[in-house]
Amino acid sequence: MTGVLDSTAESIPDDHDLFTAGPMRTYLVSRGLIERSDTIALRTLSGGVSNHTALIEVTGRGSMVIKKARPRLDVDSDWRSDPRRALIEARALHWLPEFLPPGNSCPLYWVDEDEMMFAGAAVPSPHRIWKDDLLSGVIERGHFVQFAEMLGGLHVRSSRSPIALKAFEDRTFFETLRIDPFYRSAATALPAASRFLTDLAERTRQVQRCLVHGDATPKNLLIHNDDLVLIDHEVIHTGDPCFDVGLALAHFISKAVHLRSQSEILAATTDFVSAYAGVVGDNADYEWGIVERQRAGEHALGCVFARVVGKSPLPYLSEAERVVQLDAAMTVLQASVDLEVHSVPERLLDAVERLEEQGV
Repeated sequence: MTGVLDSTAESIPDDHDLFTAGPMRTYLVSRGLIERSDTIALRTLSGGVSNHTALIEVTGRGSMVIKKARPRLDVDSDWRSDPRRALIEARALHWLPEFLPPGNSCPLYWVDEDEMMFAGAAVPSPHRIWKDDLLSGVIERGHFVQFAEMLGGLHVRSSRSPIALKAFEDRTFFETLRIDPFYRSAATALPAASRFLTDLAERTRQVQRCLVHGDATPKNLLIHNDDLVLIDHEVIHTGDPCFDVGLALAHFISKAVHLRSQSEILAATTDFVSAYAGVVGDNADYEWGIVERQRAGEHALGCVFARVVGKSPLPYLSEAERVVQLDAAMTVLQASVDLEVHSVPERLLDAVERLEEQGV
């Protein structure tokens, strides 16, 4: 079933109670989504701070993933965001098949606008989270290339769709879930980088070129049959594609800091940048010149700062690793006028290696 649900149905329990098997089954029956004779199995899905999420198996009828946005994100700081962002993600599930290859996204099943909930297809089993592979030291360079081609395709194809760009012109949730907690929080915490981060935030606002995922990182990419599947789309918006590139690079760099595997991840990161440039550079109507390459490098550096001192620091980095990452980023910022995307990862990881050799 695909569509918007009847708002006159009975009210549902609070979020924590709903995401248990009994109340969830009652909800699904009341909305006409399953039959009274159906039984379900519910498994809570972890890994994100922004939503209540569960995998629902309906006996004999298949599975779906149901998500409901949290008003207060599950982090230590008081980080709040309007749960209407769930409707943005539902809209993204409708649109993404237009811009991504088959199997790289999950179709939308239904939306409950009153409860800020939706359901989409579940990624088939077996699958695994790309982040887990990387943190285990499994660096498959083909996945970096596939990811770059996915992002490049999304950016180029969506830039040609005025209807899609209009559908995602509201940047509210990108502001509250990325610009404010990433760049503004980091600017407050780091006076020496404050001007750089504040200027970067302001320039990001001025670009409205294509659909930008805003959270395209290894934790939001599942691997099924060696293909990447992109999930978690609540901050998708019409904006600056360089943010997606920079955020991805920042996560690769953080993995290298954590694993002390600079050379292997640098080689894969080089593949990523080259593959992205190959996709977008083949399109005469899509600019990927020095200005864009510089801005992508700046976003990489900005996100490296943000994932250490922003509102949501990466949980796998130890305190010592955060110090190394922060010191390396500050070294690159203070030494470089040129922050072009091809050079930033190498400069950051060279700085990391020197700091590690010094015992920082």
